[in-house]
Amino acid sequence: MVFWKKKQLILESALGGILKKERIARCISIDDIEKRTNIQKRYIVFLEKSDYSSLPGKVYVKNFIKNYADFLNLNTRYILEIFEKEYLFFEKTKDDKNGIFKNVKISNFRFIVAPKIFRNITIAAVFFLCFCYLSGEAKNISKPPALNIYSPLNNLVTSEQSIKIIGETDRGSQIFINDKLIIADSEGKFSENINLQIGVNIIKIVVKKKYTRENVVYRKVLVIDESAD
Repeated sequence: MVFWKKKQLILESALGGILKKERIARCISIDDIEKRTNIQKRYIVFLEKSDYSSLPGKVYVKNFIKNYADFLNLNTRYILEIFEKEYLFFEKTKDDKNGIFKNVKISNFRFIVAPKIFRNITIAAVFFLCFCYLSGEAKNISKPPALNIYSPLNNLVTSEQSIKIIGETDRGSQIFINDKLIIADSEGKFSENINLQIGVNIIKIVVKKKYTRENVVYRKVLVIDESAD
């Protein structure tokens, strides 16, 4: 006769882990988060554990997460996408004691000839599913910001020796034009005048966020010298 003693396995979720790691990386305490976002301390703890069963309704939780992500200057759109997926999974599994977003408890199970391999395979399968899920969400988080350049068009020919770069990117992105930092407005729109030289000019526009890859766009502008005619 084999008895399994009571154990508790807690799985760290994608969203809770992202919020907690970012807060710790910035050396921000939970008390500071509470003061700056007006989210109660106990709810912040539950958010970082993705303990949705201890949080109020979905509308309130979504608002908590949006405020938290904005305060940490994270990509709010992707954070909320992760939340929607997690919460949907939570709702489907909240009555399942082995749900991936709950504490997995193995307690007082009694087996006749219960081989350890069965337990190990079960735990390994749970961790494998978690790894696949987290890997997929990590790719979304690291996705480069969008970048649209409205002016100038590529391969532009002009006689002007200055030009205005006009574009738009995701809010909170860092923008560099020829390695110079450019400030965008609150919606991610930006414009910058740059000087050109006679001949071919290559303009490099780069946008990026913390934890994401860069998005790079080039514009080639040919400046002709009309005085040479």
